[in-house]
This record gives sequence, C-alpha cells and structure tokens, in this order.
Amino acid sequence: MLKLLSGGALSTVRAALVEARRATTEVMNGSDPSDMFNRWLSWAATQRVLLRGLISEDDIDRLITSRLYWSLFGSNSNYIDGRTLSTTVQNEVLTRQAALDGELRTFDSDSRTWGRGDALAIVPDTSVFVAMGAGFADAEWHNLLGERPSVRLYVVVTMAAVVELDGKKLSRDKTDHGELVRTQVRAALKRIEEMFYSNSARHAYEERGGFQQTTIALLTDDLGHVPLETPDAEMVRRGLDILPYAGRSKLISYDLNQTFRARAAGLESSRLKYDYETETA
Repeated sequence: MLKLLSGGALSTVRAALVEARRATTEVMNGSDPSDMFNRWLSWAATQRVLLRGLISEDDIDRLITSRLYWSLFGSNSNYIDGRTLSTTVQNEVLTRQAALDGELRTFDSDSRTWGRGDALAIVPDTSVFVAMGAGFADAEWHNLLGERPSVRLYVVVTMAAVVELDGKKLSRDKTDHGELVRTQVRAALKRIEEMFYSNSARHAYEERGGFQQTTIALLTDDLGHVPLETPDAEMVRRGLDILPYAGRSKLISYDLNQTFRARAAGLESSRLKYDYETETA
C-alpha cells in the first residue's frame, strides 16, 4: 500500500504518478548516451519534487530515486563508456516504468477497495475482538458509532490484531476470566478464518448488504512491511495508512488509553463501553 501523506487528494496523487510514468519516455528520446543520462537525472530530480508531500520518502526512493540514481548522482558522464552508459540508463528507465505501472495498478485497486475517499474505515483493536468474539462481524456498527445508515463503512481487521489474538488464545491464565478471554478470542479467530482464509484477494473482504452498507475487510501487510514495536501502535498506524483512501478512519477500542493514543496521532477514535459501565443502579 502506497503511503499517502496529507498533501493531496487521491486524484492528485494518481495524476502525479501518471505524469511521472509519462515523463520517462522523454528520457529515452535523448540524442546520445550522455544526453540520456542527464535527462534521467533531471527526470528523477523533478519527479522527486512533484511527489514530495504526496507520498512518503521511502516510496519516492522505491519508485523514482533508486540506489542506482544515488550511486551515479553527480557523476561525470564523459568518464563512462557510452555503450555502458546507454544500456545502464535504458535498463533503469525500464525498471522505473515497470515499478510505476505496477504501483498505479495497486493504487487503483486500493482506492476501490477502501471507498475512493468517500467511506469510513473503522479499526477495532484487540479489546473489541475479546469483548465481542465472533459477533464483531454482525454488530450494528452504524448504531454503535452514531453514524448515518447511508455512510459506507469498512470494519478493518488488521494483521496486528490477528497476531495479538493468536497470542491470547494460548494464554495460561487459569481463572474464569482467563478462560472467558480464550473462548472469545478463539471465536473471533474462527470467524476471521471462515471469512478470509480461502480468499486470495490482496485485501480480502466480506460485504454485508442492506440499507446500512458495511464491509468486513482484512488488511494484509505487504512482504516488506515492518510493524511497529507494539500492536496498539501498529493498529493506530494502519488506521492512518487507510485514512487517505477511505476519507475517514477511526480506531475503536474499549480501552481509554488506546483511544487517547489514536487521537494524539491524528486519528479519530471511539471508546465502546462495557455492559457494567452502562448499567443503572
């Protein structure tokens, strides 16, 4: 998933990626190897400026300014064999074209998956799965969160939550509470497995119809994704990652500290209340 910053709308980011891809053809039109080399350096520097503020620096380096760019930056092309220089630039440009083509396909897929900026993605933390068990998928989320029925809503299951649930199901707590937690956790994991395990889609999801449009989605991590140190922080980050694609993103938790953590990071949050908190004397 391309990490989008707050500098522009989805259409702005896509237009910048399309322009970066189009401009690569001008590099290949160089009159000689040295001209191609200079055009490539100019292309990379220009696209870096245009994409800054729209996507992360890591993504810019991955798509535009590769290791080869930085290793040759500032080099005098007159000291490099013309044939070698021409082949090197052509291969690099072809690699950048393939990377941008692939990223555009992924970007379009992610935009469709998460509502094209006109939806609400909610990210339940582990406390929600423990409290609701398998019922998280059937909860009336619009009512719980006070959202209009017309709001397109995505319930996002993060890999950080799945990992933490897997750990909790092996808890050795012998108390009644410990047994209840394990039961709820196993029920939630079973429901997640039933919905998503056999689905090979990049972001598998199960859609629920009716007037209240709700999609239960599994947000998988790319192979190179490095999670943050704690699951709580990772869930907040994934909520922020989805935010530009969905339009709105909100972390849901029963724990007050987690909702504060989300708000401090710039993410909406809602704290659900346990039954005992709503009971009247």
